[in-house]
Amino acid sequence: MDNASDNFGLGDINKGEKILKKPSIGGGPTRKRLMDISNLQNQQSNPANQDAKQQSAKVATEEYVDKLHKENTILLQLLADRNKLLELSRVEILKLRTNLEKVQQQNLQLAQANSHMLREVNSGKDRLLVIQHELACKSGFLKAMKLEAEEKVKSVTCQNAANEVCSMPKWFILTLTIILLHSVL
Repeated sequence: MDNASDNFGLGDINKGEKILKKPSIGGGPTRKRLMDISNLQNQQSNPANQDAKQQSAKVATEEYVDKLHKENTILLQLLADRNKLLELSRVEILKLRTNLEKVQQQNLQLAQANSHMLREVNSGKDRLLVIQHELACKSGFLKAMKLEAEEKVKSVTCQNAANEVCSMPKWFILTLTIILLHSVL
């Protein structure tokens, strides 16, 4: 089959011709051939006009390239600033981490010293309680011994059948009391 019979004799579609289908009043489709002439007019236009268009396109392209270079330079500067800021932040974080470790170490040492001092204080309190108890016991014992010694002195000094009080000097009674206390201890 040839191309003309496929298109019902209306021309070659592959050569830039367009076929417009419109329904006719009678109901059957009719085809009209339209030709794309827009490219033909541009090709026949003035060569000076084409040079001006090419020149303006070239200038616009150069301006666009310059704009892209400026934007690229700005972006590179921003990237360098960001990298510098990241590096400074990294250094600062390392310093803070080192200081944190030092403070944690000092805190541990202070906690250990505090625990040691608390143990000593509690031990001192326990010893104080023991010593106070011993002191109270010895004080009670000494009072008991003193009363017992006074009773012995009274019994030694007063041997009257009628229980009369003898007159002995007080210094003698105190000396006997001290002697008796030393002999007991």
